[in-house]
Amino acid sequence: MTSLTAALSGHYPVLAASNGQEALRLARRHASCRLAYCELGGNAAATVTLANRLVKARPGLVVIALVRPPCPAGIRQAVAEGLLQGVCLLPLSPEALRAKTRAILASRAADRDKGQRAGGILTREEVDFLLGRPDPDKDTGCHRRQ
Repeated sequence: MTSLTAALSGHYPVLAASNGQEALRLARRHASCRLAYCELGGNAAATVTLANRLVKARPGLVVIALVRPPCPAGIRQAVAEGLLQGVCLLPLSPEALRAKTRAILASRAADRDKGQRAGGILTREEVDFLLGRPDPDKDTGCHRRQ
């Protein structure tokens, strides 16, 4: 988890928790918390339970499971049922993690702004697309519930 925190901390405010209870405490305390990555410690059911508790503590929070292949059936089922918002397969490069984080946060901002007149500020992904840069999120091993 330390390497994931390091990959994101230069670009986003990061709250690192060493266990589920600490994650819940941080989610309750910090209203700005919008995304949680939960590394699977071998117990898929515990990860899904933690995700549900995090979302109850911080409504609107996106919870992504980080798992080593193969992805457990319980995690895939939780994503399909909407109990988890996505899953990323480890190992994950820092660039892929940042790209996934950017995409998720941009998507949540777009969901919040639906129905409002579009602003003139482009996301980093939109700028990359307009400039013909390759999609950094492509083939990252991350999957998101659609």
